[in-house]
Amino acid sequence: MPCGDPLPPEGSACDREGEFCSSGCEDPCQFCNVLECSEGAWQGLEVFPAPCLSCEEICPLIVASGCSGGAPDMDSCLSGCADSMAACSLEHNQMLACVGPAPTITCDAMDRPSVAGCEESFQTLYDCLAG
Repeated sequence: MPCGDPLPPEGSACDREGEFCSSGCEDPCQFCNVLECSEGAWQGLEVFPAPCLSCEEICPLIVASGCSGGAPDMDSCLSGCADSMAACSLEHNQMLACVGPAPTITCDAMDRPSVAGCEESFQTLYDCLAG
């Protein structure tokens, strides 16, 4: 949770044991540094990223899904994936964090690639790409 700008210095006093403080850590596919109130002082912690697939790892699954709103072949998938990361990096990575390391790609009602349980993440990404 964000707790001010600037963040308290590591080692400075804190009063709520177990409270976390960060500058945001919005991208789940990136390392993030947070502070934790431990024994009355802010202690630095490094949070590991979620297991996010690369374009080379997710594209075979997207192509195999056969969704008409998805990529028809690997080259177009890799190109589209790179474009998606460039235009909507945060939304792209939030979707990847949701699907995990071994997703089952299905087609949504608009025949676009999706993953059960991650429909909202996919829709947010599709909205970003459309806008």
